[in-house]
Amino acid sequence: MGEDSELLKCSCDHCGQNLEFPAEGVGTEIQCPVCKHTTRLYRPASALVTPPIPPPARPVRPAPPSVKSSVPSSADSKRSAPAKAEFVIRFSRQTVIGALAVAVCLVVLAPFAFWEFRQASEREKAKKELATELRAESGKAKNELAAQLRLMSANLQTGINENDFLQQAARVRATYAGAKAYLTPEQNGKFAQIDLALDGIKYFWDEEISFATKVPNAPEDWAFYDSDSEGAKILKLLNVNPHTHNVPELPGFHYSPKLCVHELMDKTGQAISSFLEDGEQH
Repeated sequence: MGEDSELLKCSCDHCGQNLEFPAEGVGTEIQCPVCKHTTRLYRPASALVTPPIPPPARPVRPAPPSVKSSVPSSADSKRSAPAKAEFVIRFSRQTVIGALAVAVCLVVLAPFAFWEFRQASEREKAKKELATELRAESGKAKNELAAQLRLMSANLQTGINENDFLQQAARVRATYAGAKAYLTPEQNGKFAQIDLALDGIKYFWDEEISFATKVPNAPEDWAFYDSDSEGAKILKLLNVNPHTHNVPELPGFHYSPKLCVHELMDKTGQAISSFLEDGEQH
């Protein structure tokens, strides 16, 4: 506060505390240093004015308004003491209640949080165990199917009779049914070619026997070729040439069922090799 400031006095609007302040603070809202409420400084009707001292040679920046409280009376102290005590009691009570609420929440939620943590750990463990089992089952099913296909490929190359062929084809298809879910779409597509070739072998084997039974003395390539038959459709899907030809003595096209069986066996071996190569890459 500058030495040339006029000093005024007023009372707090809330507690009546006497406040002393420079004249330029009139109209300013301040916080009462006693009751801590906001009060406005005003010029009293009977203000004692201290004559200002002439300004010095060098201008001095005025200091910010400051408030000087006069010494509180004993009555004021008596009035403010209960308010302070009540505030302290109220603050302590709220702190205790808040601490108790936090403690209750921890006691109630801790078991649930621990249970949820254990459940999550068990679920993760079960997922890993299931994945391990599936990998083991997948590897076992694929290995069994590969072994059956290798055996069939070897038998087709060395020669196999119809009964053994039918039994082995049934085993291959049963093994494939258990491994199908573990195969890639490409592998399933290649096995479909194998399966179709096996159907073709069975069809033309039966055709060969039927033709030999019906026409025992006719050449084996004189069987009538029906382009709408199931066997003809299989040959077309697998891109196998039926080697049809004309027989002067008979109408229509004719072919050799035995030759079709041999070509379908070769096609089956090729499809098996392609399937096994794809399995080794996966």
